[in-house]
Amino acid sequence: MKSNYGYSEFNVEPYGTENLQVPLQVNCCGYDYFLSKSTVTTRQKGRLDYYFIYVIKGKIEIDITEQSFSCFEGDYILLPPHTAHKVHYSIGSAVYWIHFTGKCASDLFTYNHPHKLGLHHEILEHMKTIISELQTRKPYYQDYCNGYFWLLYSSVKRHENTFDEDTIMEELILYIHENLHLIKDVNELSEQVGLSPSRLIHRFTAYKGISPIRYLIQERLEKSKQLLLQTDMTIQEVADQVGYQNQLYFSQAFKKHTSYSPTAFRKSNLN
Repeated sequence: MKSNYGYSEFNVEPYGTENLQVPLQVNCCGYDYFLSKSTVTTRQKGRLDYYFIYVIKGKIEIDITEQSFSCFEGDYILLPPHTAHKVHYSIGSAVYWIHFTGKCASDLFTYNHPHKLGLHHEILEHMKTIISELQTRKPYYQDYCNGYFWLLYSSVKRHENTFDEDTIMEELILYIHENLHLIKDVNELSEQVGLSPSRLIHRFTAYKGISPIRYLIQERLEKSKQLLLQTDMTIQEVADQVGYQNQLYFSQAFKKHTSYSPTAFRKSNLN
């Protein structure tokens, strides 16, 4: 694991510090890259401060009370104080994080679920500067950290409010076309884009007019038509190419879609 971090003089590990006498206080900030092995961090009682995690590479899984969330590259999540959590860092994942407290802190972000943000150089630079200030602790470093925290917060909210979910849907459609034969269910699609299954179904249906699974089936069958007419593959080979391991199930789905069996469709269009 590769790490870089800094702590303020007020921070107390491993649970952090709560200070509601000041508007804002940055306790610590850092970067972790889990290069060669996965890692799990568990805090059964949480921390005393707020915990902001920004995923810049790979994927992490976060368990909060009875809920589990996947956070992908470009996502962030905020955990409030006293929140029990377990974070699973997959191999190759990398995150920036910051712990903060203060009487203004509770009004800054919404808690306990991932937010789509994207990767932004300015956000990384703000966090790197905070790390540097905490490491060197030059005069008035805490004021500098607070100032850069407000820049960080403003950048996050600006980019969060302009993030376009239609772009996610476009990327998902490309993913579906490239992986017709591999996709198993809507949970796999939701993990791919970092949305909950219910949110994905709602957004995709609004974007395309049909659910993601109905779209997947439609595109599989359209692809199978091309293969039946443009290749000499057997019916089983065509079924395999579009994600149906069972030839009978494929034939039933194909007939429901076209009113022809695969064999009849091929014959009627080649004659």
